[in-house]
Amino acid sequence: MIVEDKAFPIKEILQIVILLLGVLSALFPLIKKYLEVREKSVEPQTSTVELKHPKAPELTPAPRSLFDLSFVLICSGLYSLLLADSLVISGRTPSPGSIEILKVLFITLVVVVTMVWAWLRGRSESVTGFLAITTLIVLIISPGGPLSDSRSADEEVGISLWVPVISLMILACSMLIYKFGSPLGGSGTKQNRMIITAIVIVLSVISSAALGKQYVTDVVSDERVPKFRTAEAKNLVEDVKTWDLPDHRLFYRLASETMLASV
Repeated sequence: MIVEDKAFPIKEILQIVILLLGVLSALFPLIKKYLEVREKSVEPQTSTVELKHPKAPELTPAPRSLFDLSFVLICSGLYSLLLADSLVISGRTPSPGSIEILKVLFITLVVVVTMVWAWLRGRSESVTGFLAITTLIVLIISPGGPLSDSRSADEEVGISLWVPVISLMILACSMLIYKFGSPLGGSGTKQNRMIITAIVIVLSVISSAALGKQYVTDVVSDERVPKFRTAEAKNLVEDVKTWDLPDHRLFYRLASETMLASV
C-alpha cells in the first residue's frame, strides 16, 4: 500500500520533468535564432562599400500568415486541454478550487505563448511537432492513464486515449516530416531521415502499447465482465471454456439470471 501511495507523486514529478524538457526543447531553437538575428542587426558597418549598399536586418525568418496563426492556436488549445487534464485532473480527486484554476491558466498561458512565439519566429512546424511528442508522453504516463492499474473510487479517470493519441501522432509525424524532410524521399540529409524514422517508430510503438493497455483496462473494468473473487470461480470459468456452445449459453444465461435476482 505504501508503494502505491508513492507511485502518484513519482509520476507527477516525471510528468513535470518531461513537460519542462519538451518546452525547453521547443524554446531553445527560438532563443538561439533570436540571438543570431539580434547579433546580425547590431553588427557595426566599417567599410565604405557596405555604407553604399546597406542591408536591412532580417527580423522575420519566414513569412507569417493568419492561416498559420489559426492552426497554431488550434494546436495550442488541444495541447492545453490534454496537458491540463493530465497534470491537474486525471487520477486525482476532483476539487475545483482556485489553485487548480490557476494551474490550468498557467499551463494554457505557457503553451499559447510558446506556440505564438514560434509562429512569430517562423518555427511553428518544429515547435508543434516537439510539443505534440511532449503532450503524448505526459498524457500516457498520467496517474489516470493506461499505466495506472489501481485507483480509488473518488479519483477521476483519465480521458480516452484513442482520439488524442491518434491526433498527436499525426501532428508530430506530419510536422517533423514537413520540417526535416520525408524519410522515404531524398530531399533531406541521411542523418535527418534516420532521426525522423527512429522518432516515428518509437512513437508508433509507444502509442500502440498505450492504446492496447487501455483497451485491456477498459475490458477488465467493464461491469459486464465477470469478476473472479475466488480461485474456485476462476477454475469454473476455465472449465466452462471447454464446453460446447449451447452449454455456454445456458451457463451464462443462468449466471445472468442469478446476478439479476441478487440485485
